[in-house]
Amino acid sequence: MKLATAIKAAIAATAIVSCAAPVAAQTIKIGFISTFSGPSAKYGEKLNPDYVEVAAWDTMDAIYYTIREQKGKVDPDRTMELVKNYKNPDSPRGPISIDPATRDIVQNMYLREVRKVGGRLVNVELATVGVAIKDPWKELNKK
Repeated sequence: MKLATAIKAAIAATAIVSCAAPVAAQTIKIGFISTFSGPSAKYGEKLNPDYVEVAAWDTMDAIYYTIREQKGKVDPDRTMELVKNYKNPDSPRGPISIDPATRDIVQNMYLREVRKVGGRLVNVELATVGVAIKDPWKELNKK
């Protein structure tokens, strides 16, 4: 399998990772934030990373994980199995995993408040109100 085909398969398999919650400043890892904001950042010191950047970060981590686990010899069926069991305790949004049954993201839920910090409005995490939460709508509407 060509690498381009393998990457396309991995991207299709990890599209489920893009269901991201808003990002709290305290939840994001310092390395992740410094990639996007700060005096030496590529994208400007005033940028606040949001769910789009976090979803991209997690998706690329899942793609890297599937390729690494297969030692570069990517098989689509094995890729799907790996993605369905993907876990990342160090995601910028906090610990995440994929529910193998629904392929939805499972993540913590946070209570946040917008505050001015360092002259910028940011989401400040007040509390973790749920741990390893599955999609609430799907949980309430199981068939």
